[in-house]
Amino acid sequence: MKKQLIVHTLCIVCTLVISSCSDYSPEAERESYSPRQTILIPSTVQTYDASKFREINSEVVKDAEEFAKLVALSLKDRDFREFLKKEANKKFDDDYDILVSQVLYSKIGRETFETKICKKSESNFQKLNRAIRNKKLNISIPLWIENWDTDKNELLVAVSIGAKDGETEYLKAFDSDGNVYIIDAKVEPELPVLVVGNNERMGYKAKNKQTTSLRTSGGMEKVTWLKCPNLGTIEGWFDGAPEIRWEGVVYNSATNTAIQAFVNNENAPSRHHAKDGYTLSIWTSNQNLFHWYFDAHHGPEYYIQAFEIDDDGSSISMTTNIKDNSNVNHSYSINYKSGDYKLKGQLIHKSETTPVVIGDGLLQYRLEN
Repeated sequence: MKKQLIVHTLCIVCTLVISSCSDYSPEAERESYSPRQTILIPSTVQTYDASKFREINSEVVKDAEEFAKLVALSLKDRDFREFLKKEANKKFDDDYDILVSQVLYSKIGRETFETKICKKSESNFQKLNRAIRNKKLNISIPLWIENWDTDKNELLVAVSIGAKDGETEYLKAFDSDGNVYIIDAKVEPELPVLVVGNNERMGYKAKNKQTTSLRTSGGMEKVTWLKCPNLGTIEGWFDGAPEIRWEGVVYNSATNTAIQAFVNNENAPSRHHAKDGYTLSIWTSNQNLFHWYFDAHHGPEYYIQAFEIDDDGSSISMTTNIKDNSNVNHSYSINYKSGDYKLKGQLIHKSETTPVVIGDGLLQYRLEN
């Protein structure tokens, strides 16, 4: 009888152990050790309304939306949330951007970014492969990244591909429960949002033109301060901090033509810096444009043109005229893209006082020699 009791007890214990093991799942373990996270939904968000949202009939946009859904669903995973915040904070391009092609095989625990969002689904791998045909595919956290508690909060994932600064009314957005929203594209949200879009800082690279006239001394033209008073008009919040490009044209006596004197980019540290105005030497080096030798080798004036660059769209050309020392005009074409925002340009004569503030209601910058 005693032996039968012992055997019966062991059977019960084994049954409980087997039952316990069969019910085990990593997800259940994770949920038991961490509280249910909250999805942060800004006040500028509303439930998807087809009458308000203008769908864009573009394969690139549709692929980006499918990718955004994969990202949103993966936000249930705390490790994935921590990875995104950490990568964005690296600011590899001076903004809170993550270039998807650079993190596909980055480790997140025992998985990679690719396997984490695809979840071993062939259909999901196909969606990802279609999306990354866009080499600029980017994930960003343009606002309030410092307020994202990745232990407790998930974010909405918006899609900005196809959006136009100052024109687009709403962006489509997704959450980890499969819900679809629209978010105001013109009003900055008060909470952080993930944005799937195009990386704007890949295409343009600053380059200082060196000419033979550098053999003689001349003052350095430089930009030392800038401000974007109405930033939302030239750069939507979903694109993060602005990228300002200056291009200059000057006459060169050695070739008897107008030439490109400089192309310089300034990546603002944040939207707040751009809106409030900042001194470049505090956050970045001064934008040294070029040495101007108006005494002999250059003409008595040069032209400076500013853009907010999106590096997207078809090519556009604008022609500017520059005088030589005999007061003869020489033309030069400045090229930019239809997605770029053409800002204030100005002809600078050698008699211009220094410093001088150039600009309007969209961009103001201080030029010094």
